[in-house]
Amino acid sequence: MKLKTVFAASLLVGGVAFAEDITTGYTVGVLPLTLTAKETVICVPWIESGNASGGVAVSNLVKTAGLTRRSSPSASGDMLYWYDTSKGAYSSWYIDETSGEWTEEGGGNSVLPSAAALKRGDAVILQLASDTGLPKTVYIVGQVGTGAATTTIAAGTVANPTYTLLAPPFVAKLDDDDDDGKIDLNNSSVEWNTPSVDDLIITGIDKISTATAGTLYYPKTLSWNATESKWGTYVGKDFTSTALIDVGAGFWYKRASNSDMTVTWRAQ
Repeated sequence: MKLKTVFAASLLVGGVAFAEDITTGYTVGVLPLTLTAKETVICVPWIESGNASGGVAVSNLVKTAGLTRRSSPSASGDMLYWYDTSKGAYSSWYIDETSGEWTEEGGGNSVLPSAAALKRGDAVILQLASDTGLPKTVYIVGQVGTGAATTTIAAGTVANPTYTLLAPPFVAKLDDDDDDGKIDLNNSSVEWNTPSVDDLIITGIDKISTATAGTLYYPKTLSWNATESKWGTYVGKDFTSTALIDVGAGFWYKRASNSDMTVTWRAQ
């Protein structure tokens, strides 16, 4: 049988994809991410290798080579966080010093690292113990999924919004994007179903709270323009429909409307 490996070269979390034929029966994806900050929101572009699962396990997604292990749950080390919107809480994992594998941190929202809980279109936060030694490269690995992926964003209100951590599951710029290493969230391959003018996309976070996503620091936000049906930024009443993020990067969606919505990531 023939195996195809997709190896996507990236800069920060952006770049160009290329493929090389090897041997076996499905397509394996490898996305190298060059980290330039202590915390990075990264995409989930793959599914579980070797089967038709719609999800992927943390233990198989982010390779631990080059990352800092912990000698005990209370010691310092690199961490992965995934925000479960339905529970309003994080699941978190550290790298066990002995096994060298991702291990659940425990607590009320504990998820086993072997559980295929992460879906294409989800995102995780990789938090390094230190910014010493940056930049460094980590590898995101899995089986290449086929077809479109859909992410659901839960209803909220202006007074009590919900937060969903998500990312385009694309490992290269989209066909009609002009910028190398960037994905345009207004691209025709990204279908937004019923955003509200009170919703926000929040990019470029530089800290998280493991208690609630509501205490995040927001260095940059994108707003929805219902007239143009596009994301962008306002200066006064002037709207610019620019909504670019790095390939491989993720963001927070702040939902302030009282109905669920979806984002469909079209197959490339």
